[in-house]
Amino acid sequence: MSPADDAGHGTHTSSTAAGVVVKGASVSGIGKGTARGGVPSARVAMYKVCWAVGCSDMDMLAGFDQAIADGVNFLSVSIGGPARDFFTDPIAIGAFHAMARGVLTSCSAGNGGPRPMSVENVAPWILTVAATTIDRQFITVAAFGDGSNATGMSINTFNPKKKMYPLTSGRLAASFPGDEDIFGSARGPQTVTPNILKPDLTAPGVDILAGYSKRASLTGYHIDNRYDVFNILSGTSMSCPHATATAAYVKSFHPDWSPAAIKSALMTTATPIKISDNFTLLGSGSGQIDPVKAVHPGLVYDIGVHSYISFLCKQGFNNTNIGKLIGIKNFNCARIKTEPGADGINYPSMHIQLLNARDRISAVFYRTVTNVGFGNSTYKAIVTAPKGLSVKVIPDTLYFSILHQKLSFKVVVKGPPMSEDAFVEFASLEWNDSKHTTVRSSILAIMCQSIEAIAFIVSHSPHHRDQPKCNWMHTNKEKETSVQPLKH
Repeated sequence: MSPADDAGHGTHTSSTAAGVVVKGASVSGIGKGTARGGVPSARVAMYKVCWAVGCSDMDMLAGFDQAIADGVNFLSVSIGGPARDFFTDPIAIGAFHAMARGVLTSCSAGNGGPRPMSVENVAPWILTVAATTIDRQFITVAAFGDGSNATGMSINTFNPKKKMYPLTSGRLAASFPGDEDIFGSARGPQTVTPNILKPDLTAPGVDILAGYSKRASLTGYHIDNRYDVFNILSGTSMSCPHATATAAYVKSFHPDWSPAAIKSALMTTATPIKISDNFTLLGSGSGQIDPVKAVHPGLVYDIGVHSYISFLCKQGFNNTNIGKLIGIKNFNCARIKTEPGADGINYPSMHIQLLNARDRISAVFYRTVTNVGFGNSTYKAIVTAPKGLSVKVIPDTLYFSILHQKLSFKVVVKGPPMSEDAFVEFASLEWNDSKHTTVRSSILAIMCQSIEAIAFIVSHSPHHRDQPKCNWMHTNKEKETSVQPLKH
């Protein structure tokens, strides 16, 4: 039982978040340059909770407890498994306790994409981070015996010495360690609380060069004899620490902001991803993080502990389980005033799941924003929506006279049933002060029946065995479940 990093994963993610400046960093000369973490002046505390057999719930919760006791400001958790009930999910439980003590938890969204409904770590108090590419690619050219060439993305540390080698079958190649170049960030919608859009946002997660442990080979296979203090890896495990570092950067300017306020700043200032298809919509959340813009978001959607409890009650979760989570015996949701609207929470994004093709789009979202920009300011609502989808903001102008003033509004979304071919309708709300601040919220409506059918087809491929299903609020009522080990 050693605290040393035997896999390299923890070293890579922690150095991405807060590694010091290192000149000449590379993997066998690939990607050579100066490397540094997102916030190199921050201090790192690492907690080993995963072993060769996986990550137990007990170890995970112990890690959360110790980190909170040690006084950390942020938790970066690049661990996951299939989304499950919040009260049996150690990450959701630990992150709730952290949030209640002013600590934001960032988590990887999972690598189950492009399959719909594969997103992980979906609790609303968690910052769920998907992954995107960066403006650098590692290219390898393969020359064939007939004189033709093929170019593709690959991280190749071998020197072929201008020799020709026989082609290997896919089956043999799958059993031999090599440099991987396949990646799929998880997609929504989530399956636990359907009115919360997940993932929340995206961050760089492909071909990330960062620190590594020499106790593990570059591929993790025992027959691989390549060892280095750096490695290039891809996945949402790599994007998660980018978002954590951005959150820490924002907090350095606003030390008194709550976890929800920081999360809101990251989401509402994110750069929308260029939409290529509906699956991009399901996997990009609010868009790509922008650390500079996030420091000055103008308005934030804040959420406190009581609001999360109200949300859980509105979703129909069991009184006993909620009581255990918050540490109150004989807790009863009947004593809690739940918030109005389709989701009952002051979330920075808005999400609607329709059960089948006959359902019309109809939802009302109630929101409150806090002015963190200029004391005297006016924001006007700008709505972008597809033809046929009505999005009304009431009122459509917010007048702030002082800093930290709170103002409320509602968003009414209406539309006809969606076609089975479309299955996703996307709109956005921007609050603009006509100067320099734009506060953007994604509005996403999906038709669950069509997405289930697509997920069913993908899940029956050789790589996906489980058939995901949409979940609904009534399925949470009186749910009593036992703790299960987390799949790593």
